[in-house]
Amino acid sequence: MKKTTRPCSPSPCDFVWRIAIALAVTFTTFALASSASAATFNPNLVISDSNMRAYYSMSAAQIHAFLSTKNGPLNSDPSFARHGGGASAPASVLIEEACTQFGISPRVLITMLQKEQGLIDTVDNGHPLSYRFDWACGMGVPDNGTYNLAKQGFGNQVWWCALRLDGYGEKKPNVTDIPRWLGPGDTTGMPSGVAPVNISTWKLYIYNPHVSGNKLFYDVYVRHFGDPTTGFSFTPITGPAGSVFRFYNAKLGSHFYTASVDEANNVQDRLWATLRYEGPAYVADQSKNSLPLYRFFNKKNGSHFYTTSITERDYVYSKLSATYSYDGPAYNVSTAGTAGGTAVYRFFNKKNGTHFYTASLAERDNVVAKLGYVYNYEGVAFSVITP
Repeated sequence: MKKTTRPCSPSPCDFVWRIAIALAVTFTTFALASSASAATFNPNLVISDSNMRAYYSMSAAQIHAFLSTKNGPLNSDPSFARHGGGASAPASVLIEEACTQFGISPRVLITMLQKEQGLIDTVDNGHPLSYRFDWACGMGVPDNGTYNLAKQGFGNQVWWCALRLDGYGEKKPNVTDIPRWLGPGDTTGMPSGVAPVNISTWKLYIYNPHVSGNKLFYDVYVRHFGDPTTGFSFTPITGPAGSVFRFYNAKLGSHFYTASVDEANNVQDRLWATLRYEGPAYVADQSKNSLPLYRFFNKKNGSHFYTTSITERDYVYSKLSATYSYDGPAYNVSTAGTAGGTAVYRFFNKKNGTHFYTASLAERDNVVAKLGYVYNYEGVAFSVITP
């Protein structure tokens, strides 16, 4: 499966309006699996392949929300330099970028951060905080104590951790020094008595060749995310009546929105490789909003086009049917300035010709202040009335 690195532009956060446009709102915490169903630790099966590879399981915003609920040094989501000394970004963004690039679950990297340096829910592990950040995943810190300074720094740590977990046993670039995994029961490089039944467990032992270290990985994963040995499954999408659910298309850099919980779950279950669920965008009370939002599907690139204009709807339907198929009304919004409504602000993306929408004043002001080279601010576009 080809993985696409998500651009590091402002987190688009709320509602789709035209081709590949988004409306920004507050992200919600990603629902985590209960640890109650966790099985007993089996040294030969520490994690399933699907849980190792669930790079789509958490977005940067969901990682941020998760970290903020914990008591460790990452709870404020501090910023660090990217791999190779690139521009700084919050820890949540660096984790997402590395995981998306190499097809490793953010849950796995988060577990590594706790297992190696207690960065999720351990206030003090005996090392200076700078050391814990610099060697966050234990990369470049072999048992002989000879540190690899090229891997020093939080951004380098999460990048190299994801890269190595991706490549171990598969002879991928930068991991040519590790033999190929020979299949279930392969004991190459394993501690005594361990014969992994899958490649993901084998990878963890190549990363840390000790049963105790992998028992700790298992325990941390169970505590935060549930049983790592089961097949990966999504938490069913739910929300109050009128919820608008947001998905991110990593390939196109666009967003898809739906107010149908059935459609949201169908998209999550069937199209996860293309459209990743990012949480409810907001709630639009359909008994109070009366302006239909019409939706079209772009048959050529897989994006969606949204408009409240009947004239525009009819034009696209009659003149552009070769490109767009009509999906019908998506849900209702309200005209700009509607009493009791929340203003939705529009920006024009000068680089790709799309529009960006946000109902967040903070988001609007941040884009105006920091991203004027990408976006032109176009004012209030419409309103939404919440319950």
